[in-house]
Amino acid sequence: MREDHAEMFGNANRMQSEGSFTGLRRDAKVLLLANRQYDRLEAASVLLSFPGDFLETPSGFSEYANPLTISEETLGFDAPVQLEKSKAFGAYFEALPQVADFVISDTDLDPARWGERRIIVLPTLDYLDEKTQQSLVDFVAGGGCAAVGPKLPELDSLMNPCTILKDAVESSQGKWFVVKDGDDAASVLDQACTAAEVDAVRKSDARLDVVVHADLADEERRVVFVANPTAEAIEARVELPFEADKATELWSGQPGTVQGSQLLASMPAYSINVYDCSLKS
Repeated sequence: MREDHAEMFGNANRMQSEGSFTGLRRDAKVLLLANRQYDRLEAASVLLSFPGDFLETPSGFSEYANPLTISEETLGFDAPVQLEKSKAFGAYFEALPQVADFVISDTDLDPARWGERRIIVLPTLDYLDEKTQQSLVDFVAGGGCAAVGPKLPELDSLMNPCTILKDAVESSQGKWFVVKDGDDAASVLDQACTAAEVDAVRKSDARLDVVVHADLADEERRVVFVANPTAEAIEARVELPFEADKATELWSGQPGTVQGSQLLASMPAYSINVYDCSLKS
């Protein structure tokens, strides 16, 4: 028996079992969608193909699309969608941690599942499938909020005229937010969170990673993961979207320090704390 490994894995299994981790779900109200329609164009625009391993070849190139192997042809658009789509998604992905917790899926997710969230964030360019456009409009009409851009599509996926989304945004019916420039993503998404009444997790240090899980069987319980992925110790102060009566760090079993909605922790380098929190009634 490797006693050091056995202790670590045993403690991890105990924490997950006693903490009922299988009943936890991310308590995130924002859904960031990758656009599969643009992903398919990206895959079709790869110029190089090498024999060998499916994922990595002896030459060092991967069969996955990347900016080094993708055509820069505009294909009749103002700019190459197959490249611009990654810039747009990257801008959203970098900006969202500054304003709200979020989960990621893609446009192949059944829109019926969107109702679990309050905000849909989707990169949109020159074209977008008619069904996806209509689903976004329906989501906002039902009380949701959507952030799109940098362009409002005027075509469907077959390149036929389709302005369902553009018409809805320009008519200002509903909570629509357009990110026209990646540098503005954080401020626009912050406005969207305010409009949708999505409370953000605020961190004293931007390098911290904080994720909140809800317990499907207990509405008064939240499990908060706080990670310090850096080589430096951080005195963490986390502003949570709820007030807690108490918190217990599940790995060590020690009580955590909570002051209303604030969680305080001394985080060593490369460390993760997991807090079982009871909501203040």
